[in-house]
Amino acid sequence: MAQVRSTLALIGMDAGHYENAEIEIRQALDILERTVGPDHPALVRPLNNLAAIERHMGRLSEAEATLKRARMIAERRLGPDHPRTLEVLAEYVTLLKCAGRKAEARNMEKLMKATQAREAGERPGQYTIDVAELLAARNTAAVK
Repeated sequence: MAQVRSTLALIGMDAGHYENAEIEIRQALDILERTVGPDHPALVRPLNNLAAIERHMGRLSEAEATLKRARMIAERRLGPDHPRTLEVLAEYVTLLKCAGRKAEARNMEKLMKATQAREAGERPGQYTIDVAELLAARNTAAVK
């Protein structure tokens, strides 16, 4: 039943019906918490989706609290390099950008890139460049 509720929430999100999506995802979380406990990894994705709904509704502080919980569960139970943990970090980056917290968003993106590089067996920065930093450096040089 939790999976059905989660799916209905995603459909509601896609249609822009955030109030209905929130009801469905909260019901899914309630079912999951009662069946698997409050810190089970199965909660990570629904919590991440709830945070996205809260963000879309402009409730950024609630979304951040939800993401902190999802991140804590993901890192503790799945590990910092797990793809589900990276999904939470990606939503966190989006939230930070929406909140105008650009520096924090950049730091979180760097953490994500380093983790992804580690997972791919690369050294961080070996094959990637930050296009925004490159353009900023070019613009700064052009002004001089």
